[in-house]
Amino acid sequence: MAWFSPGRYWDAAEAEADDAPFETRFAGLKGKLEEQFAESARLETEIRKNLARVGQ
Repeated sequence: MAWFSPGRYWDAAEAEADDAPFETRFAGLKGKLEEQFAESARLETEIRKNLARVGQ
């Protein structure tokens, strides 16, 4: 099996410069994570309701 580096065959994505302070970035990421947790809970509730209907 031949080993290769993907960067050798594909261009690596350039990282965006982020000059925002850590506290600002962290607050934004934390807010986004909280939104995703809420969406996850909503979807879990919906899935459980659908599963209950299938099991009747």
